[in-house]
Amino acid sequence: VIMSTEKKKQIAQKHKEAIINAAEPVFFAKGFANTTIDEIAAAARYSKRTVYAYIESKEAIYDEIALRAYTKLYDSLKGATKGKRNALICLNDMYVSGFNFLKSEPDYAGIILNYHSCASSPTPDNLLYQRLHELDQLLLNLVMEVLQDGIKQNIFKSEIDIPFTAAYLVSTYLGLTMMVFNKKEYFELNFDMDTDTFIQQSIKNILSLVSKK
Repeated sequence: VIMSTEKKKQIAQKHKEAIINAAEPVFFAKGFANTTIDEIAAAARYSKRTVYAYIESKEAIYDEIALRAYTKLYDSLKGATKGKRNALICLNDMYVSGFNFLKSEPDYAGIILNYHSCASSPTPDNLLYQRLHELDQLLLNLVMEVLQDGIKQNIFKSEIDIPFTAAYLVSTYLGLTMMVFNKKEYFELNFDMDTDTFIQQSIKNILSLVSKK
């Protein structure tokens, strides 16, 4: 029986997904630098040779997990905009949804933060890198759309530079996420507040930069 090309692709994709699924908890527990292909192969119950037959490197596996994480984050923020007409409420809910993602998916949040620290050193000619870049752009576009709506609704300041402000808001989210993710005890000890309160106050201050009120 001659297997069709499409069937071969489906089988290869199934094995690839199995490898990525097995690699996730290993990366989550040990981090990118401390994880080896041997450990991933053992977790997947494949030989090291079989792993390399379906995915070319540890970096490529990590990139796939980063793509999952970014997709989950984008879907979370996109869901926060659904059915909402008031741009200020929409932007607030995007921030809240983003930080809820941090709390509910700390391992994926850690992957995103590590990725922004260039843990896997992706290259621009890498297809996965391009897909991650596209998701980054979709996220920026989502924020820009909300800012544009806010200006039309006369809620946001008309003079704001929309592309710059969108990039600033996304960067602020990532920066705050990194601080809360890595310095939870620091905030509780030095600011006499829990991280939820810190985030709520931060969101309020950030929104005041773009809001007319």
